[in-house]
Amino acid sequence: MKTITILIAIVLATSSLFAQEAQTELEEIKVTPPRFTGIVQYPQISGEDDFASFEKYLINNLQYPQEVISIGAEGTELVRFEVSADGKLSSFEVLNSVASEIDEAIYDILLTTCGMWKAGEANGEPVSMEKEIAIEFKWKEFESLNSEKDFDALAKHYMTKGTEELMNKNNAKKALKFFNHGINYRPNEDCLLLGRALCKYELGDKEGAMGDWARMQHSGISDEALTLLEDYNNQKGTTELETLLGLK
Repeated sequence: MKTITILIAIVLATSSLFAQEAQTELEEIKVTPPRFTGIVQYPQISGEDDFASFEKYLINNLQYPQEVISIGAEGTELVRFEVSADGKLSSFEVLNSVASEIDEAIYDILLTTCGMWKAGEANGEPVSMEKEIAIEFKWKEFESLNSEKDFDALAKHYMTKGTEELMNKNNAKKALKFFNHGINYRPNEDCLLLGRALCKYELGDKEGAMGDWARMQHSGISDEALTLLEDYNNQKGTTELETLLGLK
């Protein structure tokens, strides 16, 4: 009899105008991102005294929606929200959806954490900042055989397929499907976002392309993506993207 185990892995990534996870210096502004504390009305104490991590809180409280178990929906849910100066949450946005039921479940649990966040700081003063969370939902079949899926490998597979369709066969419609599959597993992978954006542009969805390019800028653009952009130089939209990125 087949058994399925649902695995949840949480990866935190801070995003803000400062775009840094660790405390850093940018233009002489000392920036500290928001931190989850697990305590309502958390006092201003050091990180070493945190009561509980956000990862542990989610694992203990987030339930995989029964409605989507039958279809085996899996992938990486990516959610962005704002942590205000007083630790409250707002401006929820699903950047990558695995299933609408999962969107609702994550939204509901995030609401329960209002007041459990220590606000980000700029020069020692509490300020509103954005936070992104990426939550992996994995199906694991035949647990004794250790057949857990590798999301990185899956994303790379679809990246290769999409690139081949777009560059070698000039089939943007088919390439778009492959890039979408890859982004479902790794939604912040800028090479996948680049390929999908160029497909959207080719197919007339300029607004969608601009949205993907904006996400690339928000997360930071890798050298690998910049190299890939040069390889895509015959595709529609590359000139606009290079201008947007300040490369021309």
